[in-house]
Amino acid sequence: MLCAAANIFVLDNGNSPVPFDDTQSICAKFGVRYFWVSTGSKIVAQFIGCQAAADFPYSLLIDDDCTLPEDFPLRTERIQLGSKKRLVKCIGYAITSVGTGGSKGTMCQQAQDLEYKLSGMSRYFFGSWGSASFPHGAIALWDREFLSECFRKHPGYTISEDWYFGHVARRLGGRIQMCNEIFVKTETPPSCVRGSKHGERAGYGEMTVVSQRMTRWNFFLISRIWPDLFYLAFSWNLGFYELSSKIVVFQEVSACGSTHHSHQGTSNDADRQIYESLLLLCFPVVTPILLATQPGFTLYVTAAVIGMYILTVAIFNEVHLRRKKATVSRTVVYLYYPPYKTFLRLVNVWSA
Repeated sequence: MLCAAANIFVLDNGNSPVPFDDTQSICAKFGVRYFWVSTGSKIVAQFIGCQAAADFPYSLLIDDDCTLPEDFPLRTERIQLGSKKRLVKCIGYAITSVGTGGSKGTMCQQAQDLEYKLSGMSRYFFGSWGSASFPHGAIALWDREFLSECFRKHPGYTISEDWYFGHVARRLGGRIQMCNEIFVKTETPPSCVRGSKHGERAGYGEMTVVSQRMTRWNFFLISRIWPDLFYLAFSWNLGFYELSSKIVVFQEVSACGSTHHSHQGTSNDADRQIYESLLLLCFPVVTPILLATQPGFTLYVTAAVIGMYILTVAIFNEVHLRRKKATVSRTVVYLYYPPYKTFLRLVNVWSA
C-alpha cells in the first residue's frame, strides 16, 4: 500500500505542554504531519486529527502499536459517501495479538490472539447482515465527515471510546462492517498477572491482562446498559438493517460485556450477560452451596459447558483459521486457553 507522507497524521498526546521525545523531528524527516496534543486523551487526539484532515474523504484511525501488512486492503470502495442514512460508514479490521517486534509472543499473548480472532468473526457476521456493534479501537476506516459528526455526539470517555463510536454511528444511521481479509498486528500485554522483565508496554500501556481487564474493560460494563437499552427502544435509523443490529445489541445488553479492545474491542473477552453479571456477583456464595448439595451434577454441568466451548474454539481454529493460514498453536488452544479463560472468569467475578 503506497501512501504519501503528507497523508499521514501523527497525533502525539500527553498531559504536558511540550512533547516528551523527538517524535516531531522524526516525522519532519519523512514529511509526515505532526501534531502535539497536550491532553492525555486518545479521543481528543483523534478528534484533532479528524479536523486536520478535512481535505480527505476517508480517515483511517490506527493505534501506535499496530503494524500494517504490505498487502493491507484499504477498502475505501466499501465506504458509501453521502448524507443518506443506512449506508456503510465504517470498515473495521480483524486484528491479531503479537509480541514485541511482531513475534508470536508469549502463550498469554497467543491466547489473546485467539480471543481477538473469535471477536472479529462475530463482528464480521453481524456487519454483513446489518451493522457490527463497533469496530476494533486499534484500527478502523471511516467516512471522515461522518466520523466528525460522530465525534460531536461522542461523550468523550477515556475508556470504551471505541464502543461509543459504534453506538453513536448506529444511532446516526451509519452501518459498520468488518474486513477479515487480513489480520492487523497489535501488541498486547505479555502476561496475565506479572509485568514483563524488560518493561514492554502494550495496548493501552497495561503491563498485564488483569490490569487491562480490571481497570478499563470490566470497569465500564454496567454503564453501557442504559445507552444500549435506549438504542433498542428509540433508534431506528438503520431501517431494514436494524434487525441484525438490534440482535447483536440485545445480546450485548443481555450480555453487558466487552469483546476487546476496548483497545481491541477487541478486543476480546466474550460478551457477558446481565444475568451472568448477577451470577458473577453470587458466584462466591452459590458455588460452594451447589458443590456441597449437588457436587456430581454441578461438576458434570460445568465440565459439559467448558467442553462445548473448547470444541467450538477448536473447530474455529482448525477450520476457519487454517483456511486463512492463521492458526493458533494447539498447545495454546487445548492446554493454555481453557485455564486462561477460567482464570479470567475469576477475575470477572472479582471485578464484579
